[in-house]
Amino acid sequence: MTFFKPEQRSFMDYALWALFSASFIASVFLIFIYNYSINLDYKIYSAEETIKKLESEKAQLQDKVFALLSDASLKKLSANNGLVEEKNPKYLKISAGTSKDLITLQTR
Repeated sequence: MTFFKPEQRSFMDYALWALFSASFIASVFLIFIYNYSINLDYKIYSAEETIKKLESEKAQLQDKVFALLSDASLKKLSANNGLVEEKNPKYLKISAGTSKDLITLQTR
């Protein structure tokens, strides 16, 4: 009668399998990290593009506002509406006692 002995596994076999498994897991992990970094770079790039677009739109709006509020356009607007520029304007003056009375009236 012949007896077959099962093959004995040595420590070296276990060490090789552990090393292979660790390297496989590390490579999969690095692939996920690489994909995450590429996606993050793309999000940063698209955010920068959005910021540049918003800045250019803001500059265009500021140019329009400054054009509307320029001295020539305001003079033209006042002339069209019959407004006259006051050469010596007289402002209202409030005495010091009156302003204190106003403050106390508002706090009651």
